[in-house]
Amino acid sequence: MKNNILLVLMFAFSGLVIGELIVTIQCPKSLDIEYSLNCSVSVKNVGNQTVRDITARYYLPSGFTYRGRKTGKFSLKWSTPELKPGAVKNYHCSLKPTSLGEFNFVTKVKTKNSSYKAIGNVKIVSSNIELKVRASSRFIFLNKSVTFKTTIKNSGNGAAYDVPTKGILPSGLEYISSEPQAAYSPPKGKRLARLKWKFAEIAPGEEVSIKVVARGIGGSTDESGHYHGAYAKYSVVAAVKDQEFQNSARIRVE
Repeated sequence: MKNNILLVLMFAFSGLVIGELIVTIQCPKSLDIEYSLNCSVSVKNVGNQTVRDITARYYLPSGFTYRGRKTGKFSLKWSTPELKPGAVKNYHCSLKPTSLGEFNFVTKVKTKNSSYKAIGNVKIVSSNIELKVRASSRFIFLNKSVTFKTTIKNSGNGAAYDVPTKGILPSGLEYISSEPQAAYSPPKGKRLARLKWKFAEIAPGEEVSIKVVARGIGGSTDESGHYHGAYAKYSVVAAVKDQEFQNSARIRVE
């Protein structure tokens, strides 16, 4: 008896099964703001009689656009003359997110004798990359080493995926090592030395660190044989989707 009561309560609180129809909203739980949100409303006749004159309204929250119109002040409406037992009717729409956060979508379906309601929830997310580069010293002597520390932090509410990161060493510095290990391309002609990494995922709130150790070989010698120091700038570029983030640190090699 207790199990039967529990089953009835589960259906009552779900808000999906009332009378002859089951109404559901299908949409992703999470979506990057760069992509379109595709949702569908499904109405299924689980009764043993044909249901007629079905009207479905899909209430759109603010934070999206639908065919160029800002949402929040209108709903989408569909009408179906009849739905036979076991039949399913699907209604579709595509929205463009304009704001981050969690949003509720409400569908109300009415017939001559009954009304139904379903609620869907989606979280609109985006990564937000902060890239910083610091040197262990502002100047070093010739043939001495310096460590560059790069931090890539995701301060957004969505993960950043497949983040290619590139370090560029100037002619005044010679590569020694890196952590994590980089794919190293030595200088060739006018092309500067390059280091490459790729991070599969940087989760919201996560910070990844890169350390690069280089030796100072810069500067120049004049006609009298005197050495003159020079500035050397180490640059880092990280890309998320089609957006690039860049920062650098400059030191002097004495």
